[in-house]
Order: sequence, then C-alpha cells, then structure tokens
Amino acid sequence: MCAMAEEALARLGEKGDLRPGENPEILFGVWGIVAEVVSETFPISAGDVMPEWSLEAHPLAMDSVSFVRMIVAVEKRFGIVVDDADCSVTAMPTVGSVARVVGRYLAGGRGRS
Repeated sequence: MCAMAEEALARLGEKGDLRPGENPEILFGVWGIVAEVVSETFPISAGDVMPEWSLEAHPLAMDSVSFVRMIVAVEKRFGIVVDDADCSVTAMPTVGSVARVVGRYLAGGRGRS
C-alpha cells in the first residue's frame, strides 16, 4: 500500500469512518486514484489531497462543472458509470466519499460500463 493510502487509512480509521463490510484494500486503492484525478482537475498534488476535504469548500470549491468533470474522469479511470442517484455533492460531499462510492461500485460490480 502506498504511503498516501496508508495515511488516508490512518485518518479514516482514527475517525471511525471505516464501515462494517468495507474492504480497506479496495477503498484505499480507489482513494489513491481519486486523489490523482482530483490533482489532475485542480492544481493540487495528489499527496496533499485529504479524504475529509469537502468538494464544495476550500481548497477544492468545486462548482457543478468541476464536479461533473471529476465524476467523468473517475468513471473513465475505473470503467464504471455512476448512477444519477449517486452523482451529486449530497451523495458525495467529500473526496473520501467519492472513493467510498466508487469502491462500493467496484466491490458490488455495479455500474460497469
């Protein structure tokens, strides 16, 4: 596991954010790629992206266009299609929640393109 994923795991574990039944290897593998996508969309190093960051607040402050661009990049990277019900800042308010939703899709085989 890369250092960035280990740090994210430690942060989520400290907060008790790992949920029963979540596969930490999938979640944190996804986390690393989501952080890369965020860093490709914003002038932020992937190593600096934190799971607790709000998508709507500083330093990301995504508007609807930025959010859609990020989701499209995540869908392409993982070969999934995010359902409309999951494709909102309400469903994915933080960077970590994006990783969690994608991990859920990968673990359950949902949304495969």
